[in-house]
This record gives sequence, C-alpha cells and structure tokens, in this order.
Amino acid sequence: MSADVMQRMKDFFLGPQDPVEDYETEESAETPKRTRNISVLHGAPTAETLVLEPRSFDDALSIISHLREKRQVILNLHNVPNDEKQRLVDFLSGATHALDGFQERVSETIFAFSPSNHKITRPTEAWGLVNGGHRDLAYKVK
Repeated sequence: MSADVMQRMKDFFLGPQDPVEDYETEESAETPKRTRNISVLHGAPTAETLVLEPRSFDDALSIISHLREKRQVILNLHNVPNDEKQRLVDFLSGATHALDGFQERVSETIFAFSPSNHKITRPTEAWGLVNGGHRDLAYKVK
C-alpha cells in the first residue's frame, strides 16, 4: 500500500513515467561520473546604515523607501521645522512598525529607525521603562 501511494505521488508531481529498460553500453561504462562543485558566494553586507538630515515632512516617503530596502536610517531632525518634527517622527514610527522594524530615540532630535533585519538594542538601564516594565514608545519631540 505504501509503495502505491508513493507511486501516485511521483506520478502527480513528475507525471506518469514510462518504464525504461536498464542497459549499459560500453560508452556509459567508460564515462566518468560528474560531481557537483558547490561555490559559496559572498554577497554584500546584509545591513546598511544611512545618516539623513531631512528638511521637511516631504522627505518622509524617501526615508520609508530606504527602510523597505532593508537599510537602517539615522535621522537628524535639526533642519526640520519645529511644527513638522513630531509629525515626521510619528509617521516614520508607524511605517517602521508596519514593516516589523525597530526604532530608538538617540537624542532630542536624533532617531534611529531600522528594518526587521537590523535590531536596535540598548542596555536595560537606559530603556526608560514605565508602566510596570513596558517601554514608552511615544516619543515627544521638542
């Protein structure tokens, strides 16, 4: 029964196979076996970090495209007008969360956003734990 099931699976995936008679010729006996050569290809680094200084909220979509291309982004917001800083950080935080990424506030106007392949960590003492041990993810930009 087991062989019948295996044969049906082979027929389903490979199509019906015609039985072929096994015979050996002089040529095939003399032909050396081929071995597979496996080469390891070393690609580019898996994580890239960009340091950006956006000028306004209009730069948000280009920053998100870097995150979608698996690049970490360090943002320096000192050139962004004060009324747009919070809006930009909120928008990028939402996009980073949607991409399963990570975010961290480095200083008052510097933020790190990274895709899922690049985790941001800090020592536990500096995490700013609130609400019974949960991190405060709402950043207030001054």
